Amino acid sequence: MNKKAVFMPVFALIILAVSAYLIYISVNQESTHEIIIGQNQIALTNAYKQAENDLFYNEQAIKYSLQQVSEEFANNGGVKATCNGRWIFEDTDCNPDLEKNFESLLREKLQNYNLELQEFKIENDKLNIKLKDKVYSSKIKNFEYNYNVKQEFKQELSLNFTKLIKIREELLKCVIDGLKNDVKISSCTKENFNKIQDNIYFTIENNKNVYSLTPAPGFKKLEFKFNINEQIPNKRGF
Repeated sequence: MNKKAVFMPVFALIILAVSAYLIYISVNQESTHEIIIGQNQIALTNAYKQAENDLFYNEQAIKYSLQQVSEEFANNGGVKATCNGRWIFEDTDCNPDLEKNFESLLREKLQNYNLELQEFKIENDKLNIKLKDKVYSSKIKNFEYNYNVKQEFKQELSLNFTKLIKIREELLKCVIDGLKNDVKISSCTKENFNKIQDNIYFTIENNKNVYSLTPAPGFKKLEFKFNINEQIPNKRGF
């Protein structure tokens, strides 16, 4: 999202109004006010530059964090690394609450840039992010300004969340139905899988390329890999 396109017209109006007022003062007051005019304009210009720099920095930090999170999330099957890609719906750590787990990872990565995630929403495989608003203010002799700049960004995800959530809901419904009926989890999805004994393994491919540093720098397609036990929990003695 081009934050500059939103911020610049608003800031231009502020500059215009302040400049008109300051010119009026310069015509009707002593020459000492001319110095104040220059100081005020410099302060506003510096604030504008700082706001632009902050928005650019934050947008790049979000992009880089998303690349890291997407790759880590896909490699771990949307659950904690200690689960080894295993989905266990009745387990706190290994429950594939995909959106919540993705948000948790992203929040952690953004903290490395001293950024605080305020709002998070995935919609149509696009991510809407809102950071804490940035306040710019200054108080100079005969002049004061104080305004907020919203930190809202929209990024396209490299993972097909719509598809992943659909698979999750299919398998979860299967687990719930399986507590009452003789249902096998492998019969609850049309996705291709490999079966080894009582475990079924899924590899969900994505069509979008993402830049990765491992094993070597370059673009690659992420593969979302996870596995789940064929048997319904209660039938395993849980």
